[in-house]
Amino acid sequence: MLVAKSVTISGAGADVLAVDGNNSSRVFRIVFSGETVTISGFTIRNGHAGTTGGGVDNENPATLIITNCAVSSNSAGLGGSAFNSGMLTIAGSTFSGNSATEGGGAYNSGGGTLTINNSIISGNTATTAGGWYPQPGRSYGYEQHV
Repeated sequence: MLVAKSVTISGAGADVLAVDGNNSSRVFRIVFSGETVTISGFTIRNGHAGTTGGGVDNENPATLIITNCAVSSNSAGLGGSAFNSGMLTIAGSTFSGNSATEGGGAYNSGGGTLTINNSIISGNTATTAGGWYPQPGRSYGYEQHV
């Protein structure tokens, strides 16, 4: 699904609604820089891209917020579940079972900023950095509440 403008895409819950790439295409691609896209309340699964972001591709520097989602079983060359070169915030979500050459859970690149709050990133695989790939020189923030 190509996302070409600022938008909030909301579902009834990750246990109720899934968007499935059928292992043949990425699930979401943010196509323009400067936009703000919020994805909330569903499962993003079975996305595939030979290049970047099997589940979600934020290759153009937009602001992307993923909340209360399950992101699973996606694959790509870089960032099995998500590729980011903009501002990515992950909150209240689980990224699991994704795979990539680099950054099975997520790949942060191109001056991107990655913030993870109250989320689980586990069981992802990659040749380099199964959980997430932190490209040197980039900004990261983490907040964990137990």
